Amino acid sequence: AMESDIPGATSNLALSGCGMRLSISAEACIGIAVSLRAKWSRTLHDGAASIGSGTDAVAGDTQGVATLQLDARL
Repeated sequence: AMESDIPGATSNLALSGCGMRLSISAEACIGIAVSLRAKWSRTLHDGAASIGSGTDAVAGDTQGVATLQLDARL
């Protein structure tokens, strides 16, 4: 899904069953031509042995993601 807090970033983190997701986002405008956006999120799948599969697999029941984006208008 497209994320409106980080334009152009996509994520497809499914949360089914019991668990929770927390995210914090921030934006700073530097003048009229530059902006900096950041997002941190953490997903907890209660009781899961791992999250994801293949090379994206994360051991345990918690996954954290940080995103940082700098936009400049020329």
